Amino acid sequence: MSNLFLANVNTYVKKGGEISTDKNGKEAVILNVISGKCPVNRVIAGTVAERLGIETGNTYTFNWKEEESNEWGRQFSFECLGKASFLDLMMAQKQGMLEKPQLLEVKEQEEKVDEKKMQDEINSTK
Repeated sequence: MSNLFLANVNTYVKKGGEISTDKNGKEAVILNVISGKCPVNRVIAGTVAERLGIETGNTYTFNWKEEESNEWGRQFSFECLGKASFLDLMMAQKQGMLEKPQLLEVKEQEEKVDEKKMQDEINSTK
């Protein structure tokens, strides 16, 4: 499975209209997938977005990879491969290179991880 996808970057707005900011006061962003597959967990802290060089209102090519899980569940990191212009998108569409956007649900796999943890705990008490 390819981990490349195209996404438009927008400010992340919580339910109720509140804009989410991180501890540095930077606005979180959400990646709205245009083409390719991306984990459903696609909100990025503002400071991280700044380090990636991404700005709201622009479209970029991203690569994602899964990191080690922690107490909040499965974790993903994103790498920005470059900005995509409108012309780039139109050419890719014309050439049939754009895939249908798809969000990968992570909950099923989290449940499998939890089952493995439970089995490990059972085995360690024997």
